[in-house]
Amino acid sequence: SIYRFRQAEVGIFLELQRSGLKHVPIKALKLETNFRSTQPIVDWVNETFQDIMPYEDDPEMGAVSYSHSVASPHANTRGVVKVHPGINQLASEEAKQIVSLISQTLTADSKQKIAILVSSRKHADPIAQSLKQAGISFNAVDIEQLQDRPLVRDLMSLTRALVHLADRTAWLSCLRAPWCGLSLADLYVIAGEDGRRTIYDLANNCLSRTLESSQDKDPIKPLSQQGFERLQKFMDVMNAALSQRARLSLRDWVERTWLALNGPACLTSVNDLDNAEAYFARLDELEVGGDLEDIAKLEAQLEQLYGQGGAVAGAQVGIMTIHKSKGLEFDVVILPSLHRKSAGDPKRLLKWTRITGLPAEGLVMTPPAAKGDDADPIYQWLDRLEKSRSAYERQRLLYVATTRAKSELHLFGSVNLNKDGNEIKLPSKDSLLMMLWSVCEQQFKQALTTYQSVQVERVSEVQQTLRRLPLSWQLPVGEFDVIGHRVNSQVDMEQPEFDWAGENSRHIGTVVHGELERLHKLSKAEIEQWQGAKHHHRLRTRLAELGVPERFRDEACERVILAIESMLNDAKGRWILGLETLHQEVSVEFALTGELDGSIINCIIDCTFVDERGTRWIIDFKTSRHEGGGLDEFLAREVERYRPQLQRYSRLMQALKPKQPIKTALYFPLMKEWREVA
Repeated sequence: SIYRFRQAEVGIFLELQRSGLKHVPIKALKLETNFRSTQPIVDWVNETFQDIMPYEDDPEMGAVSYSHSVASPHANTRGVVKVHPGINQLASEEAKQIVSLISQTLTADSKQKIAILVSSRKHADPIAQSLKQAGISFNAVDIEQLQDRPLVRDLMSLTRALVHLADRTAWLSCLRAPWCGLSLADLYVIAGEDGRRTIYDLANNCLSRTLESSQDKDPIKPLSQQGFERLQKFMDVMNAALSQRARLSLRDWVERTWLALNGPACLTSVNDLDNAEAYFARLDELEVGGDLEDIAKLEAQLEQLYGQGGAVAGAQVGIMTIHKSKGLEFDVVILPSLHRKSAGDPKRLLKWTRITGLPAEGLVMTPPAAKGDDADPIYQWLDRLEKSRSAYERQRLLYVATTRAKSELHLFGSVNLNKDGNEIKLPSKDSLLMMLWSVCEQQFKQALTTYQSVQVERVSEVQQTLRRLPLSWQLPVGEFDVIGHRVNSQVDMEQPEFDWAGENSRHIGTVVHGELERLHKLSKAEIEQWQGAKHHHRLRTRLAELGVPERFRDEACERVILAIESMLNDAKGRWILGLETLHQEVSVEFALTGELDGSIINCIIDCTFVDERGTRWIIDFKTSRHEGGGLDEFLAREVERYRPQLQRYSRLMQALKPKQPIKTALYFPLMKEWREVA
């Protein structure tokens, strides 16, 4: 009833209910009892929607009449439906109100499940940002599109600038981005008086002109001193990058340029590293011969890519679209931005529909009239019909949203005032607030009285701020620079004092690690079907590539297969692989670099994930075998050998994920043994 964007038509159901299915007798069952909501919420929904929704069904118009419900006999008699009226309210102000409400609710009862249901993903961003600022964990379901992130917009500009020198918008965006951060005055000096030449040429020319001006007192206005230094750094990187065109894959070309521009230092959230990786992965899929066939294709591909957003699975607070909430229930439901207009239907080249009740071949289809001709009456009729169907669906969408609440329902919306500031303007006719206007108009009038009596100094929602790296910022020194040359630094790369394994055993461990990494990318069904015999040749070839002598390869291959099969047949091994419980934020062979005690540490974590309780696990796989002495003593010695290494891993991960509890462990697949390392 709410999925017309997926071509679902409720009129077909109504016609089937009315006329039956040829020779199959059909009986319509009317569901009346609401087992979810408290009595006050059920009463409010009945009273409100009997006036909002139509009085009778109309299959052709897609209109569904309202059916009253009754609360369960055991329903709680306590419940809240509250309108939070806003006058000339900014989205950021509404978000702060919502966060304050959530904070109070969780303080009263930390186990309450709270849902913020939005009619459009764009309405969720200010709320998500405010929740993060308040330190409130939340779970978001496909909310913020990756292309809406400032980081990804900058990366798209960088990609376009490298691919097409004449893309002025992309080049100006790159000059304004945090890695360069030119002021508007300096941008005008570069490009303000020449709209024909490329920004690339103008920037290089401006650098030369500024140098000459400083020596010859050229009357042409030069760049500011800081602008000159910033532009010079940026163009040095871009000129070097452009000299590498077609020598690298597009992904590597853009990523290396971004790194050389110190792009990662401009990030404000660790989750942006994951978003950058998602962007580069998508770039990898779209490139053709180190280039893009169509830059618009990149933007279209990013429409279905969603950011991490700092969301935490299993959190008490959830943000999702109303469509995603269908079938779910929550203690507290918050509906923000009810005054925002719903997206209109796009103007299509060809309009068509099937009128319910007519034969299937009775399809109505028409193109628009030619430009300059009178509008086609059938096209106009279909246009009005589609708008009516969409309006009826919005009623059902609002019904779904309000009936997700078990005990509390909070409605947020804002209205504007007329020029004199003494009367309220009606909400947009396409908004959900307009549907509710008859039941909440009085609250907005009361809010107007309060608003007029209190003079509030308002701050513009759009503030011009320029984020940029300080000129003095330098890349921290590590063991290697970005092109692989060793530099002088003290790097803590301490390894265990001794190694039980010989050369062949190390290669066996490498292959086991590689196969486990491959398994983590497969579906559950594919993992369950893994059989060593089918992979013997591939694994044996891999051992040969690593240098295992011919006479040892079969034995080494059997040991690799035994390790994988043992893990698949062990309860703890299956848990690690996510076969019994679905894990979050799973990463295998996870490379991590950071500073500990004044030294740069580089490490690769075998496996890390967040379990069902929200605990981050760091697991090191050990393919060693026990060949004498007590097993417990052997494992205890292994724990002590690797404890310092796992502690370093834990400290690095804690710096990356400061709010997650972290545990470390060793897992021995050949022995089906697990040891947690404190």
